[in-house]
Amino acid sequence: MNWGNIGMLSSIITIFGFCITLATAVLLFYQCQLLKSSLRTQSFQNMFNNIINIDMYFANNPKMKQYVYGDKMLPEDSESLEYAQAMSACELLLDHFEEVYGCKRIMSSAMWNGWTLYMNKVFQESDTLKHYIAQNKDKYLHVFVAVLEAEPMGQ
Repeated sequence: MNWGNIGMLSSIITIFGFCITLATAVLLFYQCQLLKSSLRTQSFQNMFNNIINIDMYFANNPKMKQYVYGDKMLPEDSESLEYAQAMSACELLLDHFEEVYGCKRIMSSAMWNGWTLYMNKVFQESDTLKHYIAQNKDKYLHVFVAVLEAEPMGQ
C-alpha cells in the first residue's frame, strides 16, 4: 500500500467534504432568505386582513365608527352598553395598530411612515381613542403610545 496515495485520497475526500459543507451552508442561507420573505409576506397579509375585518366591523356598526373615527362624544354613563361597545371598538383598532407597530422592522421606511401617519392621524382626531389610552395606557408598549401621541409631522 502506498502511503502517498492514501494521503492524496484523504486530501481529496477532505476537499470534497468541505465543498459539500459549503454548498449545504449556501443552500441553508438561501432557504432562510426564502423563509424570511415568506414570513414577511404572511405578516403583511395578516395586517391587511385585520384592517379589512376592522373596516367590516365599523361598516356593520356605524355608531361605533362615529365614536372612533368621528367626533361623537362618549356616553357619560361608563356602565352603559354603548360605552362598553365604544371601548371595545377602541381596543380592536388599537390592538391592530400595536400589531402594525410590531411589524415595523420588516417594513420599508415608506410603508412604516405611511402607517405611522395614518395611526397618528386617527388617534389625534379621536377623543374616544385618547380616552381609551388614558384609561388603559399600561396595556400597551410605551414606545407605541409615544408614536400615537406624537405631534403629527409637518405641524
